[in-house]
Amino acid sequence: MNDFRDLKAIAEACHQHQPLRFMRSHGALYIRNDNGIVFDVHQNRSFPELMTQNKDYADLVLAASPVVVLALIAENERLEADHDLLMSNALPREFIKMRADYDQLKAENEALRKTLVGLLDLYDTDEGCRTLPQYIAGRAAMGNGEQS
Repeated sequence: MNDFRDLKAIAEACHQHQPLRFMRSHGALYIRNDNGIVFDVHQNRSFPELMTQNKDYADLVLAASPVVVLALIAENERLEADHDLLMSNALPREFIKMRADYDQLKAENEALRKTLVGLLDLYDTDEGCRTLPQYIAGRAAMGNGEQS
């Protein structure tokens, strides 16, 4: 199968056909529609483990009707389109928003730094203020994070 194209083409070809159902006749199991037998589900009683497997496959054939297969393919295509759209649009938009937030925080940080420098310079004029723990912490912070 190539990107579900083959499966989709087969399901579309069968979409308008009559639905399938099980039919038992003389101990045999068949999958049929109103026009006749489509599949004979081999049930050799000499191999009971194969009888179960064959019945499981027959159940799968009936469950995977053209309507179900086409719906699953459509859902897969929708999810792929959503994923592609998300990857093409959301990440760049999120990056742009994060960059704007970063720039805003950087500007706010710079404004706070300038205010702190001004306050520290004001307290520099008073010998007694230079020993205050807040002044010492402010100067230490400016020394660790000062930007030019």
